[in-house]
Amino acid sequence: MMKPRKLSFVLVVLFASCTIYRWYSVSHTAIEIPLHQRGLYHVNLQTHPVAFVFTLCTGGSRSVAIAGVTTDERQLRQTIVLLKSAALATRTRLRFILLSDDIDIYKKVCSKITQWPSEYSTRVSLEFRQIYVPSDSSILELYDKCSTERLYLPRVLPDVDAVVYLDTDMIFLRAPELLVKKFQLFDQTQIFGMAPMDGYYSSHTTQVPFVGKGFCGAPLLVNLTRWRQKPFEEQTLEDIMTAFRDRIQSGDQDVLNMILIEKPHLLHQLGCEWSSHMEQCMESDYRCPRIHNVGFSILHGFRGRFLTDEYFNYHAFNRMTFRAWEEHAMGAPLGALVSDLLASMRKAELERRGNDGSPYFGAQFCRCLMKSLFMSFLDGNSNEKFMDGIEVFCNAKRS
Repeated sequence: MMKPRKLSFVLVVLFASCTIYRWYSVSHTAIEIPLHQRGLYHVNLQTHPVAFVFTLCTGGSRSVAIAGVTTDERQLRQTIVLLKSAALATRTRLRFILLSDDIDIYKKVCSKITQWPSEYSTRVSLEFRQIYVPSDSSILELYDKCSTERLYLPRVLPDVDAVVYLDTDMIFLRAPELLVKKFQLFDQTQIFGMAPMDGYYSSHTTQVPFVGKGFCGAPLLVNLTRWRQKPFEEQTLEDIMTAFRDRIQSGDQDVLNMILIEKPHLLHQLGCEWSSHMEQCMESDYRCPRIHNVGFSILHGFRGRFLTDEYFNYHAFNRMTFRAWEEHAMGAPLGALVSDLLASMRKAELERRGNDGSPYFGAQFCRCLMKSLFMSFLDGNSNEKFMDGIEVFCNAKRS
């Protein structure tokens, strides 16, 4: 006979799967097709006018292996998961622009996309653009060839009005087009939309000036038309890179933060849920109160979090979450993804629990993480029951 505590966990997993199925089949009753045959929503295949941009380059002087995974391999794997999560979450056809120094990378990504069922592959339009490399040799000596590409977007994309710049180490938990809607909140002077970098600049030995808490370089909403009107000169950016050559740790993100000190009116602040990371669920300087109400909108695995072999509880969960999305078969129910992820977390908790039988991660961290990861999947009617299941999962001591 199944033990009561083990049964309670199984019920949590089953409830997560059934709740998600119910959300897609009941809340969107216009879709009369089982979930495994159709995606999240009825999709409008008219391409969204605002492009999503990311950079993917080969090699580089700072290319290193993390957990036995080379930089090139890590970036490629992360890119596929980024695009997969976007295709699963979107209600429209999304335009992506890949900035690279190697057309073969573009071909590899396209090859992966074409392996998806057509109802998902048609949600992604992918273009190739050559990166811009500064002619100033001193800049090239300081930074890898693609690490400053954000600073040259008006030059690289002269025919584009506005973009959302992404890092490859991101997983969309909400529709990407919801992020694009933030452009509507810009005033007449704002050029950039950035989320606060909660805890990073204040808790690290940072030798560059920054405004407020500092701001994350991705996602980065950019009104390129306004940028081309030269609120600051391109030479100013390069002067900053040269002047702070020994102090910049986060590349073009640091440069943008220094620009905002002098020109704060150029910034529209995004909610911290649009650049979320698991440390925000810890009792530390990484705070984002909004995730307790709305959950993660984008999970950001910055600094190799998704594939690192470092031992921290939240790193283990970063790896599990990334692996769940990476191994998810396009066309399979998303409930299966959630069930697999919960099962992986349960297994890790049992393997590393304390000697007293208690979970090896705290109940508060567990509760915050479960809610933040899965809240966007639930409808209002099922939230209460699912939250009760989370309480059982996170609070129970297991023998």
